[in-house]
Amino acid sequence: MAYKIPMTERFGAKVLSFSKLYETISDIKSKLNEDQLTLFRGSCFGAFLQLKNMKWAPLIVHQLLLRQIQSKDHEKKGRLVFFIGGKKAIFSIREFNLIKGLRCHSLPDISLYLQEMENSGEPRVGLQYKYFKGSCHISCQELQRNFMQCQAPEDVFNLTLVYFAESVLLGRDVKLLIDVDLLNLVDYLDMFNKYPWGTLSYKKTIQSLTNCLVGRSEKFKAKKNDYEWYNLLGFPWAFQLWVYEVIPSITKKFANCVDLNLLPRMLK
Repeated sequence: MAYKIPMTERFGAKVLSFSKLYETISDIKSKLNEDQLTLFRGSCFGAFLQLKNMKWAPLIVHQLLLRQIQSKDHEKKGRLVFFIGGKKAIFSIREFNLIKGLRCHSLPDISLYLQEMENSGEPRVGLQYKYFKGSCHISCQELQRNFMQCQAPEDVFNLTLVYFAESVLLGRDVKLLIDVDLLNLVDYLDMFNKYPWGTLSYKKTIQSLTNCLVGRSEKFKAKKNDYEWYNLLGFPWAFQLWVYEVIPSITKKFANCVDLNLLPRMLK
């Protein structure tokens, strides 16, 4: 067994999360009226509105990532393995799903989804054309701006769902482009709510957690700074909450349990 980052090469770091969890929830609560908020609570993302005010804990996240061990077999299966307190702990899509409670099954081809719906004669709202002039190059920043400026009750709820998916679950930099297929998928709310958002979010998150420390120790030594810094994409909040579950001693110092019986487990 070997650490991916040898103990002698560990370094301090400042870790940023591109998942704008509370900023996005704040925008949604300020923008939607009570009826629209009720609709959002009934959507696939509704449980997130019940979250208490969690604090991002970059030091905890970084220290656990430094304890990742090399395991090509697990990495091929999209899992990360850590050595904590003399024991191995595995972070996989199962743990991710238990924390978030979103659908986690194989990812379908969204373009095929859309083609099937179009062939069935289902009407389309066409948010891409109504608010973005049909552009395929839409940044997260533009999406947020159009969401906040939208005055059409029939459109604002759909824009909310896409804004939440991009800003929270996929955690993109605001300057990066959104997935336009998601903007078109929301025209079919039933399909949108049944989409495996847990799988898509996990895929983005695990890629970021797997690669975030690559080459960092070398950069740290070369710069001779007090710390290195890096960003995490996807939804690393789930990883932080998982740490609280696998290391109870940390939980006692940095978190309060609201209710052990709440589901999904992020609500605890």
